[in-house]
Amino acid sequence: MKVNMANRDKVVEELREVVNRNSLENECGTPDYIIAEMLYRAYVNYCDTVTDRDKWWKGGRR
Repeated sequence: MKVNMANRDKVVEELREVVNRNSLENECGTPDYIIAEMLYRAYVNYCDTVTDRDKWWKGGRR
């Protein structure tokens, strides 16, 4: 699974808007843009993990 990085900035900005709109930054005292970036990185990390898992399964390791 490859993440389309072409729209990365747009996605991060939309995540920031959701965080800000719901005042989620107030819960942990962290700026909305930092939370948005962390969420995006978590998504990319998950996609990488799925790719690694798929490779592992295809290798017959069960």
